[in-house]
Amino acid sequence: MSKLIDTSLSCRHRIGRVALNGWRMPANLLENPEYWRFRAEEVRTIADDMRDSEPKKIMLRIAADYERIAIFFEQPGRDEK
Repeated sequence: MSKLIDTSLSCRHRIGRVALNGWRMPANLLENPEYWRFRAEEVRTIADDMRDSEPKKIMLRIAADYERIAIFFEQPGRDEK
């Protein structure tokens, strides 16, 4: 029997509020490396609870992509390109 754990409820709730109330995430938040590192850690935490290796690998790749986004936004002078 498979045990289902809803670890993303708060995330879905936030997304739902954004969609339902027309809120927009500020651009400066999306350009904040700490935001992307936090997201990466969330995804790694979810991956740690996964038993199937393929979905776990996918989640870890997503976390790595979030880390790359954080590094991108840390680059000085990136807006000048």
